Amino acid sequence: MEYNQRIIESIETIKDFVISIQDPDDFSIGSGLSAKNLFLYNYALTFKDEEVLESVISSFESVYESLENKLNNSGLIGGCTGIVWLYLYFCKHGAFDLDLDLIDFFDEFFIKSTLLEKENGNYDLFYGFLGYAVYFLQKSKMGLSQNNDHLILFVDSLEETAQKDENGVFWVDKYDSTTINLGLAHGIPSIISFLGKVYSETKYEKAKILGEQSINWILSQKTDQLDYCYFPSKIKLDNTSEVNHKGSRMAWCYGDLSIAHSIIAFGQSTDNENIIKEGEIILLKTLSRKISDESSSINDKGFCHGTSGVFYLYKKINESLNKYDITEKYWKDELVKQTDLESFYSHVFYENTYKYAPDIGLITGFCGIGLVLLSIVNEKQDNSWEDIFMI
Repeated sequence: MEYNQRIIESIETIKDFVISIQDPDDFSIGSGLSAKNLFLYNYALTFKDEEVLESVISSFESVYESLENKLNNSGLIGGCTGIVWLYLYFCKHGAFDLDLDLIDFFDEFFIKSTLLEKENGNYDLFYGFLGYAVYFLQKSKMGLSQNNDHLILFVDSLEETAQKDENGVFWVDKYDSTTINLGLAHGIPSIISFLGKVYSETKYEKAKILGEQSINWILSQKTDQLDYCYFPSKIKLDNTSEVNHKGSRMAWCYGDLSIAHSIIAFGQSTDNENIIKEGEIILLKTLSRKISDESSSINDKGFCHGTSGVFYLYKKINESLNKYDITEKYWKDELVKQTDLESFYSHVFYENTYKYAPDIGLITGFCGIGLVLLSIVNEKQDNSWEDIFMI
């Protein structure tokens, strides 16, 4: 089968299954109806499928009408932040007219939620105040924020919650003040990525300085103890735990690849060649890692910790630096090696054992994989969904 046809067949397989299942009661963008609508909308635009497009618009209208009843969970992937972000995404494409009263309401609501999470020390991308920042980044990119005060508030909040030592600045885990998370999903790399994005939008000098200080701190933790990676997934402040000496996986969520991407992207946003070079040094150590390596810990194709997320990070890095096409192609080949439905199942822990099961979600399931595949066949696709992953 021709290579591009294999990719299209994979997309069609995912699309057919996602359409076939009943719309979930869960409206979230992480694992629910909004994830389904985001993927199908981009599918419809890519393949000019009016029937699918109409079904997405109709489906999201029901979500839109119930938005103010979803305020009990305001988080990015499980609550209304992701849903309102998707509303902005649709408005940007002309699918809906922008309701400024609704936006003003959620601006106020999300800022209040941000301040609450700040007091709790919860900066987490998926479950804390960085998740609200994704919404305000989208507003800024659409020209809906006159002076970007909201983005500046997030930078100031990060500065206020940071801790300092002789190496730079860092942030401790909300649930364990002795632990520092090095994952892009829940840790310092997501902060670095965010600060780079804010600097691109606002040229706010504090975002640049804080990002540089946090990169300095991460680089101070680099170790040559293992031959396949420089960093663990987490670090204990007392430096006595074996956690500090464990390796990390190949994934979007944790590991050297995601750290390298965050540092490189920040360096490009701030036009700092030295930082880009530091990111590339980390990246180079990942190039020899394969999907079959036990240390890679890859068991499915999901974006969070599977093949599609790894491929997409290499794709983004190669697009910006134009020198890692061989590695990008290896992971793309692995992603579409099989095109049957079961090959896209998620590896999940259920009833005290691991098993493979269908999952329509953006984070670990079909819709995230589908968006990555669409980005291959449609170079004009609006990939601002990657902001949800701080890419």
